[in-house]
Amino acid sequence: MSNNGGKQPQTSSAVGEVKASIASEYSDGENSSSEYLPPDFVRGIQSLEKHLDMRVWLWIENENHGPINLDLYEKFFDQRDSLPKGQPAALLIHSEGGDTAAAYKLATLLVKRCGEFTALVPSCAKSAATLMAIGSSKIILGLYAELGPLDIQVFNEKDEKMESALNHVQALERLGADSMRVMDTMVRLLLSRMDKPINDVVRLAIEFSTSLVKPLMENIDVVEYTGRSRQLKMGEEYAIRLLQDHYGKIKAKKIAGSLVSNYPDHGFVIDINEAKVIGLDVALPSGKVAEAYTQILPYLDGRLAAIGSFQDNSVEE
Repeated sequence: MSNNGGKQPQTSSAVGEVKASIASEYSDGENSSSEYLPPDFVRGIQSLEKHLDMRVWLWIENENHGPINLDLYEKFFDQRDSLPKGQPAALLIHSEGGDTAAAYKLATLLVKRCGEFTALVPSCAKSAATLMAIGSSKIILGLYAELGPLDIQVFNEKDEKMESALNHVQALERLGADSMRVMDTMVRLLLSRMDKPINDVVRLAIEFSTSLVKPLMENIDVVEYTGRSRQLKMGEEYAIRLLQDHYGKIKAKKIAGSLVSNYPDHGFVIDINEAKVIGLDVALPSGKVAEAYTQILPYLDGRLAAIGSFQDNSVEE
Protein backbone atom coordinates (compact mmCIF):
# COMPACT_ATOMS: atom_id res chain seq x y z
CA MET A 1 0.00 0.00 0.00
CA SER A 2 1.34 3.41 -0.91
CA ASN A 3 1.76 6.28 1.51
CA ASN A 4 0.22 9.59 0.53
CA GLY A 5 1.57 11.42 3.56
CA GLY A 6 -1.61 10.87 5.55
CA LYS A 7 -3.84 12.29 2.83
CA GLN A 8 -6.78 10.31 1.56
CA PRO A 9 -6.90 9.84 -2.22
CA GLN A 10 -9.27 12.14 -4.04
CA THR A 11 -12.31 10.00 -4.76
CA SER A 12 -15.84 10.58 -5.82
CA SER A 13 -18.32 10.11 -2.99
CA ALA A 14 -21.18 9.67 -5.40
CA VAL A 15 -22.90 6.49 -6.39
CA GLY A 16 -25.64 8.12 -8.40
CA GLU A 17 -25.07 9.68 -11.80
CA VAL A 18 -21.35 9.10 -12.27
CA LYS A 19 -19.47 8.92 -15.55
CA ALA A 20 -15.85 8.71 -16.60
CA SER A 21 -14.07 11.84 -17.77
CA ILE A 22 -13.12 10.71 -21.29
CA ALA A 23 -15.67 8.10 -22.29
CA SER A 24 -18.55 6.39 -20.49
CA GLU A 25 -21.15 3.98 -21.75
CA TYR A 26 -23.31 1.32 -20.17
CA SER A 27 -26.06 -0.86 -21.58
CA ASP A 28 -28.35 -2.47 -19.06
CA GLY A 29 -29.31 -5.42 -21.27
CA GLU A 30 -32.65 -3.94 -22.31
CA ASN A 31 -31.44 -2.29 -25.51
CA SER A 32 -30.90 0.98 -23.70
CA SER A 33 -27.66 2.69 -22.84
CA SER A 34 -26.48 5.52 -20.66
CA GLU A 35 -23.29 7.51 -20.28
CA TYR A 36 -23.64 7.08 -16.52
CA LEU A 37 -21.96 4.18 -14.78
CA PRO A 38 -23.74 1.58 -12.62
CA PRO A 39 -23.72 2.53 -8.90
CA ASP A 40 -22.40 -0.88 -7.85
CA PHE A 41 -19.50 -0.55 -10.29
CA VAL A 42 -18.76 2.94 -8.94
CA ARG A 43 -18.74 1.61 -5.39
CA GLY A 44 -16.28 -1.10 -6.45
CA ILE A 45 -13.85 1.48 -7.86
CA GLN A 46 -14.25 3.65 -4.77
CA SER A 47 -13.45 0.63 -2.61
CA LEU A 48 -10.26 0.06 -4.61
CA GLU A 49 -9.26 3.70 -4.13
CA LYS A 50 -9.85 3.45 -0.39
CA HIS A 51 -8.04 0.18 0.22
CA LEU A 52 -5.15 0.79 -2.18
CA ASP A 53 -4.87 4.36 -0.89
CA MET A 54 -4.49 5.79 -4.36
CA ARG A 55 -6.53 7.30 -7.16
CA VAL A 56 -7.82 4.76 -9.69
CA TRP A 57 -7.98 5.68 -13.36
CA LEU A 58 -9.88 3.56 -15.84
CA TRP A 59 -9.17 2.04 -19.23
CA ILE A 60 -12.18 -0.21 -19.80
CA GLU A 61 -13.14 -0.73 -23.42
CA ASN A 62 -16.11 -2.03 -25.33
CA GLU A 63 -16.81 -2.14 -29.06
CA ASN A 64 -17.71 1.56 -29.17
CA HIS A 65 -14.80 2.87 -27.10
CA GLY A 66 -11.54 1.17 -28.02
CA PRO A 67 -9.20 -0.37 -28.94
CA ILE A 68 -6.17 1.44 -27.54
CA ASN A 69 -5.30 4.17 -30.02
CA LEU A 70 -3.46 7.48 -30.25
CA ASP A 71 -6.68 9.50 -30.28
CA LEU A 72 -7.74 8.09 -26.90
CA TYR A 73 -4.20 8.57 -25.62
CA GLU A 74 -4.30 12.26 -26.61
CA LYS A 75 -7.55 12.69 -24.67
CA PHE A 76 -5.92 11.00 -21.70
CA PHE A 77 -2.86 13.26 -22.12
CA ASP A 78 -5.08 16.35 -22.06
CA GLN A 79 -6.12 15.35 -18.53
CA ARG A 80 -2.58 14.78 -17.27
CA ASP A 81 -2.85 17.61 -14.74
CA SER A 82 -5.56 15.59 -12.97
CA LEU A 83 -3.11 12.76 -12.35
CA PRO A 84 -1.59 12.94 -8.86
CA LYS A 85 1.83 14.52 -9.38
CA GLY A 86 4.59 12.55 -7.68
CA GLN A 87 2.12 10.18 -6.01
CA PRO A 88 1.41 6.59 -7.06
CA ALA A 89 -1.83 5.97 -8.93
CA ALA A 90 -3.60 2.88 -10.23
CA LEU A 91 -4.84 2.07 -13.71
CA LEU A 92 -7.64 -0.46 -14.03
CA ILE A 93 -7.30 -2.11 -17.45
CA HIS A 94 -9.82 -4.13 -19.42
CA SER A 95 -8.77 -4.30 -23.06
CA GLU A 96 -8.02 -6.67 -25.91
CA GLY A 97 -5.20 -4.40 -27.09
CA GLY A 98 -4.64 -1.98 -29.93
CA ASP A 99 -1.84 0.37 -30.93
CA THR A 100 1.49 -0.43 -29.26
CA ALA A 101 2.82 3.13 -29.50
CA ALA A 102 -0.30 4.49 -27.77
CA ALA A 103 -0.01 1.86 -25.02
CA TYR A 104 3.67 2.71 -24.50
CA LYS A 105 2.96 6.44 -24.38
CA LEU A 106 0.16 5.99 -21.86
CA ALA A 107 2.29 3.85 -19.53
CA THR A 108 5.18 6.34 -19.69
CA LEU A 109 2.78 9.24 -19.11
CA LEU A 110 1.65 7.65 -15.84
CA VAL A 111 5.25 7.02 -14.75
CA LYS A 112 6.41 10.54 -15.64
CA ARG A 113 3.49 12.17 -13.88
CA CYS A 114 2.99 9.88 -10.86
CA GLY A 115 6.42 8.31 -10.42
CA GLU A 116 4.89 4.83 -10.62
CA PHE A 117 1.54 3.15 -11.02
CA THR A 118 -0.16 -0.13 -10.18
CA ALA A 119 -1.93 -2.04 -12.95
CA LEU A 120 -5.27 -3.56 -11.93
CA VAL A 121 -6.44 -6.40 -14.20
CA PRO A 122 -9.64 -8.10 -12.98
CA SER A 123 -10.33 -9.84 -16.33
CA CYS A 124 -8.01 -9.25 -19.29
CA ALA A 125 -5.29 -6.98 -20.59
CA LYS A 126 -4.19 -8.55 -23.87
CA SER A 127 -1.65 -7.60 -26.52
CA ALA A 128 -0.95 -3.83 -26.36
CA ALA A 129 -2.86 -3.71 -23.05
CA THR A 130 -0.27 -6.16 -21.69
CA LEU A 131 2.40 -3.69 -22.82
CA MET A 132 0.54 -0.98 -20.92
CA ALA A 133 0.35 -3.16 -17.79
CA ILE A 134 4.03 -4.11 -17.69
CA GLY A 135 4.95 -0.44 -17.42
CA SER A 136 3.60 -0.58 -13.87
CA SER A 137 5.56 -1.28 -10.72
CA LYS A 138 3.09 -4.04 -9.83
CA ILE A 139 0.29 -5.93 -11.56
CA ILE A 140 -2.65 -7.10 -9.45
CA LEU A 141 -4.01 -9.88 -11.65
CA GLY A 142 -7.32 -11.57 -10.91
CA LEU A 143 -7.33 -15.31 -10.31
CA TYR A 144 -8.98 -15.96 -13.69
CA ALA A 145 -7.59 -12.88 -15.42
CA GLU A 146 -5.09 -12.97 -18.25
CA LEU A 147 -2.39 -11.07 -20.03
CA GLY A 148 -1.28 -11.94 -23.56
CA PRO A 149 1.73 -12.21 -25.90
CA LEU A 150 3.24 -9.10 -27.49
CA ASP A 151 3.66 -10.45 -31.02
CA ILE A 152 2.52 -7.56 -33.22
CA GLN A 153 -0.66 -8.09 -35.24
CA VAL A 154 -0.61 -7.02 -38.90
CA PHE A 155 -3.21 -7.00 -41.66
CA ASN A 156 -2.82 -9.72 -44.27
CA GLU A 157 -4.17 -8.20 -47.47
CA LYS A 158 -4.34 -11.57 -49.20
CA ASP A 159 -6.55 -13.19 -46.56
CA GLU A 160 -8.09 -9.87 -45.43
CA LYS A 161 -7.57 -10.57 -41.74
CA MET A 162 -5.19 -9.77 -38.92
CA GLU A 163 -2.33 -12.16 -38.21
CA SER A 164 0.79 -12.32 -36.10
CA ALA A 165 3.99 -10.85 -37.53
CA LEU A 166 5.64 -13.96 -36.08
CA ASN A 167 4.01 -16.04 -38.85
CA HIS A 168 6.45 -14.64 -41.41
CA VAL A 169 9.49 -14.42 -39.18
CA GLN A 170 9.18 -17.88 -37.65
CA ALA A 171 8.44 -19.45 -41.04
CA LEU A 172 11.88 -18.46 -42.31
CA GLU A 173 13.55 -19.39 -39.04
CA ARG A 174 11.94 -22.83 -39.12
CA LEU A 175 12.94 -23.37 -42.74
CA GLY A 176 16.51 -22.57 -41.81
CA ALA A 177 16.41 -24.91 -38.82
CA ASP A 178 14.79 -27.69 -40.87
CA SER A 179 17.41 -27.28 -43.58
CA MET A 180 20.20 -27.72 -41.05
CA ARG A 181 18.54 -30.82 -39.58
CA VAL A 182 18.13 -32.36 -43.05
CA MET A 183 21.76 -31.65 -43.89
CA ASP A 184 22.99 -33.14 -40.60
CA THR A 185 20.89 -36.27 -41.16
CA MET A 186 22.19 -36.65 -44.71
CA VAL A 187 25.82 -36.27 -43.62
CA ARG A 188 25.42 -39.03 -41.06
CA LEU A 189 23.58 -41.28 -43.52
CA LEU A 190 26.08 -40.81 -46.35
CA LEU A 191 29.07 -41.31 -44.08
CA SER A 192 27.61 -44.63 -42.95
CA ARG A 193 26.98 -45.83 -46.53
CA MET A 194 29.61 -44.20 -48.74
CA ASP A 195 33.36 -44.42 -48.74
CA LYS A 196 33.97 -40.77 -49.63
CA PRO A 197 35.94 -37.89 -48.08
CA ILE A 198 34.01 -35.80 -45.57
CA ASN A 199 34.14 -32.74 -47.84
CA ASP A 200 32.37 -34.62 -50.64
CA VAL A 201 29.75 -35.94 -48.24
CA VAL A 202 29.03 -32.46 -46.87
CA ARG A 203 28.76 -31.06 -50.41
CA LEU A 204 26.22 -33.72 -51.38
CA ALA A 205 24.23 -33.13 -48.18
CA ILE A 206 24.12 -29.37 -48.80
CA GLU A 207 22.94 -29.87 -52.36
CA PHE A 208 20.20 -32.23 -51.21
CA SER A 209 18.90 -30.01 -48.39
CA THR A 210 19.07 -26.94 -50.62
CA SER A 211 16.99 -28.66 -53.32
CA LEU A 212 14.29 -29.35 -50.71
CA VAL A 213 14.19 -25.91 -49.14
CA LYS A 214 14.76 -23.69 -52.21
CA PRO A 215 11.17 -23.84 -53.59
CA LEU A 216 9.82 -22.83 -50.19
CA MET A 217 12.35 -20.03 -49.73
CA GLU A 218 11.44 -18.60 -53.11
CA ASN A 219 7.90 -17.99 -51.84
CA ILE A 220 9.12 -15.75 -49.01
CA ASP A 221 8.97 -12.01 -49.62
CA VAL A 222 12.25 -10.70 -48.18
CA VAL A 223 10.94 -7.13 -47.92
CA GLU A 224 7.84 -8.31 -46.08
CA TYR A 225 9.95 -10.51 -43.81
CA THR A 226 12.18 -7.55 -42.94
CA GLY A 227 9.15 -5.38 -42.22
CA ARG A 228 7.61 -7.98 -39.93
CA SER A 229 10.92 -8.42 -38.10
CA ARG A 230 11.13 -4.69 -37.48
CA GLN A 231 7.55 -4.60 -36.17
CA LEU A 232 8.29 -7.38 -33.71
CA LYS A 233 11.48 -5.64 -32.67
CA MET A 234 9.51 -2.46 -32.02
CA GLY A 235 7.19 -4.26 -29.60
CA GLU A 236 10.15 -5.91 -27.88
CA GLU A 237 12.06 -2.64 -27.49
CA TYR A 238 9.00 -0.87 -26.06
CA ALA A 239 8.63 -3.70 -23.56
CA ILE A 240 12.30 -3.57 -22.54
CA ARG A 241 12.11 0.16 -21.93
CA LEU A 242 9.00 -0.19 -19.78
CA LEU A 243 10.41 -3.11 -17.79
CA GLN A 244 14.03 -2.16 -17.20
CA ASP A 245 13.56 0.42 -14.44
CA HIS A 246 11.75 -2.14 -12.29
CA TYR A 247 13.50 -5.37 -13.33
CA GLY A 248 16.91 -4.30 -14.60
CA LYS A 249 17.99 -4.53 -18.23
CA ILE A 250 19.00 -8.21 -18.32
CA LYS A 251 15.76 -9.48 -16.81
CA ALA A 252 13.75 -6.95 -18.86
CA LYS A 253 15.21 -8.37 -22.08
CA LYS A 254 14.37 -11.92 -20.98
CA ILE A 255 10.76 -11.07 -20.12
CA ALA A 256 10.26 -9.02 -23.29
CA GLY A 257 11.73 -11.80 -25.43
CA SER A 258 9.35 -14.31 -23.87
CA LEU A 259 6.30 -12.12 -24.42
CA VAL A 260 7.19 -11.44 -28.06
CA SER A 261 8.45 -14.81 -29.28
CA ASN A 262 7.70 -17.70 -26.94
CA TYR A 263 3.99 -18.30 -27.50
CA PRO A 264 2.38 -20.19 -30.40
CA ASP A 265 -0.71 -17.99 -30.70
CA HIS A 266 -1.61 -14.34 -30.14
CA GLY A 267 -4.53 -15.37 -27.96
CA PHE A 268 -2.41 -17.55 -25.67
CA VAL A 269 -3.54 -17.19 -22.05
CA ILE A 270 -0.90 -15.79 -19.71
CA ASP A 271 -2.52 -16.27 -16.32
CA ILE A 272 -0.96 -15.45 -12.98
CA ASN A 273 1.05 -18.68 -12.86
CA GLU A 274 2.44 -18.20 -16.37
CA ALA A 275 3.17 -14.54 -15.67
CA LYS A 276 5.25 -15.54 -12.66
CA VAL A 277 7.11 -18.16 -14.70
CA ILE A 278 8.32 -15.54 -17.18
CA GLY A 279 9.37 -13.27 -14.32
CA LEU A 280 6.64 -10.63 -14.06
CA ASP A 281 5.86 -9.09 -10.67
CA VAL A 282 2.22 -10.09 -10.32
CA ALA A 283 0.03 -10.68 -7.30
CA LEU A 284 -3.49 -11.89 -6.65
CA PRO A 285 -5.91 -9.41 -5.11
CA SER A 286 -6.61 -10.05 -1.44
CA GLY A 287 -8.98 -8.86 1.26
CA LYS A 288 -11.09 -5.84 0.34
CA VAL A 289 -9.29 -5.48 -3.00
CA ALA A 290 -10.40 -9.02 -3.94
CA GLU A 291 -13.95 -8.12 -2.91
CA ALA A 292 -13.83 -5.02 -5.11
CA TYR A 293 -12.61 -7.12 -8.06
CA THR A 294 -15.58 -9.46 -7.54
CA GLN A 295 -17.91 -6.45 -7.45
CA ILE A 296 -16.47 -4.97 -10.66
CA LEU A 297 -16.08 -8.17 -12.69
CA PRO A 298 -19.74 -8.59 -13.80
CA TYR A 299 -19.55 -5.25 -15.61
CA LEU A 300 -16.53 -6.24 -17.70
CA ASP A 301 -18.67 -8.13 -20.21
CA GLY A 302 -18.71 -5.65 -23.08
CA ARG A 303 -21.69 -3.61 -21.89
CA LEU A 304 -19.58 -0.98 -20.14
CA ALA A 305 -16.87 1.41 -21.25
CA ALA A 306 -15.09 3.77 -18.86
CA ILE A 307 -11.95 5.65 -19.81
CA GLY A 308 -10.42 8.34 -17.59
CA SER A 309 -11.37 9.09 -14.01
CA PHE A 310 -14.68 9.71 -12.29
CA GLN A 311 -15.98 13.20 -12.96
CA ASP A 312 -16.14 15.43 -9.90
CA ASN A 313 -19.66 16.75 -10.58
CA SER A 314 -21.30 13.48 -9.53
CA VAL A 315 -24.59 13.49 -7.66
CA GLU A 316 -24.45 11.99 -4.19
CA GLU A 317 -26.80 9.18 -3.30
